[in-house]
Amino acid sequence: MTLFGTNFLTGTQVGVGSVGNVAVTPTQPSQVTFTAPANPGQVGTVSTQPVTITTAGGTSASGSTLIDYYLAPAITSVVPATGTAGDQITINGTGFVNVDTVTFTDSAAATATAVFTPISATQLVATVPGGLATGAGTITLHTCGGNSNAQVFTITWPPGTGHRQHEPSSRRPRIGGTGGDVPPPSAVAAPSAARARCRTSAGSNGQSVPPPAGCAPSGPPTGRPCAHVPHQERPLDQGPGSGERVPPRGIKGSGPVPVHQRSV
Repeated sequence: MTLFGTNFLTGTQVGVGSVGNVAVTPTQPSQVTFTAPANPGQVGTVSTQPVTITTAGGTSASGSTLIDYYLAPAITSVVPATGTAGDQITINGTGFVNVDTVTFTDSAAATATAVFTPISATQLVATVPGGLATGAGTITLHTCGGNSNAQVFTITWPPGTGHRQHEPSSRRPRIGGTGGDVPPPSAVAAPSAARARCRTSAGSNGQSVPPPAGCAPSGPPTGRPCAHVPHQERPLDQGPGSGERVPPRGIKGSGPVPVHQRSV
């Protein structure tokens, strides 16, 4: 600490009330710097002590300069002990006089200062700051007396949110392989007795009749399953009057088919 005044060059000591005296060696006539002695017998949160300086010319007046000793604050409880950003919590303890900082430390050791409202020397209300990781962390206070103890506080997820639970691999449907829950996909369905077979059949005139669209010329289908009704052959129609046979509509022969012309 530094005292400012006059005639300090011959000073020998600084007295701090009932706490004790500190030897000094002034280097300027207008100021002197010293380290305040400890006050182990302090009972109250704040102890105010008068400061004097003694020189060859005498001792300064007592009571014109005062120094306050503060006990370090102590946190005894936090209610509730869990919360998310924006929640208000009550911090209880002792030594909450002239609190200047309330600090939250999260599970990742990141810190954030909180907005707070002093209630008394034993209580204050703080708002949980944002930007902190979830999990168990701590809360501390600071006054002129120093830092408080670290009280446990757990940051939680906001209501309606949380970790997305992954489904265990044992419950996921498996594809392919033996014992799988879902059969392997197949581009070709197995033919059944109820389905028509894709094959080339011969008409009554010996001409070849192609299979329905979507079927291979022979063997099982290679594309989509053939779901057509089996082809039913019918005899070629007789052309009127000429004795020429004309294939029914939709059936093509392998060779040229004479076209019937009706005379007018």
